[in-house]
Amino acid sequence: ADLVHDESRDFRLLGHLRASYAPRSIPGLRATLFTGTDVTTGQRDFFAPAIVRFQYVNQGEFRRARQERTSRLWESYLNYDRRLADNRFGLSLTGGYTYQHFWADYPEEAFLGFEDTNFTFGQPPVNSQRQLGRENFQENRLASFFGRGAFDWKHRYFLTASFRLDGSSRFSPDNRWAAFPAISAAWRISEEGFLKGRPKWLNELKLRVGWGLTGNQEIGDYQYLPTYTVGEQETSYPFGDEYILTARPNAVSTNLKWEQTASGNIALEARLFDDRLRTTIEAYHATTRDLLSRVVVPAGSNLSDVVLTNVGSIRNTGLEFSLDAQLLKGKAVSWTLGFNLATNHNRILSLGPTPDLSFQAISTGNISGGTGNTIQVYQVGQPLHAFYVFQHLRDGAQNPLVDGVDHNNDGRTDLSDIYADVNGDGTVNDRDRVAYGQPAPTLFGGLQTRLGFRSFGLQASLRGQTGNYVYNNLAAVSESYDRILREPVLLNVPASIQELGFREPQLFSNYYIEDASFLRMDALTVDYTLPSQPEKPSVRCYLTLQNVFTITSYRGLDPEIGNVSGNPSDPRFGIDDLVFPRARTFLVGLNSTF
Repeated sequence: ADLVHDESRDFRLLGHLRASYAPRSIPGLRATLFTGTDVTTGQRDFFAPAIVRFQYVNQGEFRRARQERTSRLWESYLNYDRRLADNRFGLSLTGGYTYQHFWADYPEEAFLGFEDTNFTFGQPPVNSQRQLGRENFQENRLASFFGRGAFDWKHRYFLTASFRLDGSSRFSPDNRWAAFPAISAAWRISEEGFLKGRPKWLNELKLRVGWGLTGNQEIGDYQYLPTYTVGEQETSYPFGDEYILTARPNAVSTNLKWEQTASGNIALEARLFDDRLRTTIEAYHATTRDLLSRVVVPAGSNLSDVVLTNVGSIRNTGLEFSLDAQLLKGKAVSWTLGFNLATNHNRILSLGPTPDLSFQAISTGNISGGTGNTIQVYQVGQPLHAFYVFQHLRDGAQNPLVDGVDHNNDGRTDLSDIYADVNGDGTVNDRDRVAYGQPAPTLFGGLQTRLGFRSFGLQASLRGQTGNYVYNNLAAVSESYDRILREPVLLNVPASIQELGFREPQLFSNYYIEDASFLRMDALTVDYTLPSQPEKPSVRCYLTLQNVFTITSYRGLDPEIGNVSGNPSDPRFGIDDLVFPRARTFLVGLNSTF
């Protein structure tokens, strides 16, 4: 382990300036100017000498990656706040402009083939051969004009309206700008005359509704432009005595436009028992159109079989409930509790215009275990990112049938021996794959509580969710005897190979779509506050344990798996191909307030 080095050195500068001016001649008016910058420079060196096992091909590897990032922000806006009509009518008006410019450069170079085992940061090993360098350049701009008006009458009726006009350089000039309006209203029912005789335990009752349109432009830069990727040394073309590097065109959709979500909600809020209990119940409905995603397209229709495009519309509906309670409030003992619970159901409504009448779905969710393989699908009527798999037949003990055996006694060993013929056409192929489970939970919630006794305190935070599934890609690739045969060296294999007996990887079996429901305690804290004394600082000592426990039936390292690609335009939700496990952290700290 001491032979391999992976070291980073970074420098970051954050700065901002805010100025405001309120003219005396116009009461309630204030002008604000804000500007900020975020600059980061750094370098990361990776060093592995030829004598380590995984360098038997490169015979020594040194990689140097640099980064330069700059983000600049400008905001300028006017606020006007007044109360009129004997303080019965209130208004708050805001209008302004924001501009953000992001620029980044990530050059990288590699040096291979050396015998040196000494590592020096920033210095390539002696006698190493420099390979072709790479450079990833990014730049985007986002500009917004916005306005907002908030009005209330007697602090009883409230109305808020806003409007944004956003422009993003990530879209073509024809689709760069989009408008996003929103409106909301609230009614404090408890202030009405018919509730004057309400019970004393009912402090406030409020009804609110809202509707708004929001946009998404998180797709990366230059996606609407034709671009080229420079090939590796392995893809160079021989020309005489030289090898010429090649450049291949990337897939492109020139008509990319904003993804837009129209959402509406209605909620009822209540404060009870001298504000010791606060609760909210809310229902929401959201429809997203022109969904931005990378999808698999028919061969020959573009320069690649995967392209980023606007693919259709989806609907999300659900309920949310929250409760905050002060259960105990005394001089020696206190106890507070916060609880929230929510449901969410999403369905794909359309996949855009499809001239091919046989078109039924769009493949997505790339997986390990083969080039171009996908495990998820966009299909009308199904959840977003639904897993798309075969139904694996089971034996009497509910174990999946082993491949390579003529289970149906038809004289052949094929997919029909282990998978269900869903469409009943007498053969098993990709048309028998079905949508099965989704990575997003249908029910999720959390609980936070604090118990205090004199100067001691105990805090806990728990979360849970159910209805979510994970594709165990790591297990699907490794749980077959084929892995032993295809590896060039001896390696450890999971014991489940003997239990399952698969000869070939069953990448598309629903056996590897696993229930990932869980209950997790995120943090547990014990603290002690020293008795306060006049004119002396308050001191609090604490001990915190993070990632305390997780209760789940999922076989992998972590049941909570989001988009493992890290790129919203290249979704791989709920696909476990060796996600790094969460660390369990112990923290000891001291807070002092002067």
